[in-house]
Amino acid sequence: MAAPRPIRVSRVENHGKIVVLEDGSEWEVFFVDSIRSSLWLPFSTRVTMRVNRGGPYPYTTVLEKAGSGRRVRAKRVK
Repeated sequence: MAAPRPIRVSRVENHGKIVVLEDGSEWEVFFVDSIRSSLWLPFSTRVTMRVNRGGPYPYTTVLEKAGSGRRVRAKRVK
């Protein structure tokens, strides 16, 4: 199975609580993880997505900053 392709972050809003990706999708970040996503720089940060099977419902997706291993739990809101 091929590794997921990284996608760029377009915007980070509300102190890292919302991350908008270049495909237009919007993600609500689990409040505990928003400190990490608040530091992500638009257009220079790339993330990969994967399913988080053991996390707090409904944060079933993990956005991982490409090359860093730093992850945030998120759910798609748009």
